[in-house]
Amino acid sequence: MYALDISEHPLNEIRKRVPEFPSDQLLCADFFDCEMKFDIIIEQTFFCAINPVLRLNYVEQCFKLLEEKGMLTGLFFDAELYSDHPPYGGSTDEYTKLFTPYFKEISMKEESLSDPDRLGREIWVEMRKRDAKINS
Repeated sequence: MYALDISEHPLNEIRKRVPEFPSDQLLCADFFDCEMKFDIIIEQTFFCAINPVLRLNYVEQCFKLLEEKGMLTGLFFDAELYSDHPPYGGSTDEYTKLFTPYFKEISMKEESLSDPDRLGREIWVEMRKRDAKINS
């Protein structure tokens, strides 16, 4: 398991809270520059924090980072939020159009264990990497 963040602060928090977590698996790097390979990417709060114009870049980078048959999973917003600053919202329709050329077996379900402030506005997403990108 690895944790990747562009900031040292969250990685330092992991070091404090989970001192046995291997330091060499705490990566301070730009997600878009990462060249490692992973079996699974667990998304939480990154997708909604990046400018929506970078969302296709995000999808393409996930596709590159995942091993064959790799999975992308995590929480996404299913709500309109802000248009001028994070967190940026989204919808299942938007995600389907964006991810389908790169991922298959896409499942999106309302998350029932959300924080009460976000209940009804988050979905749990699971998808498997396609063997190759399809033309959309």
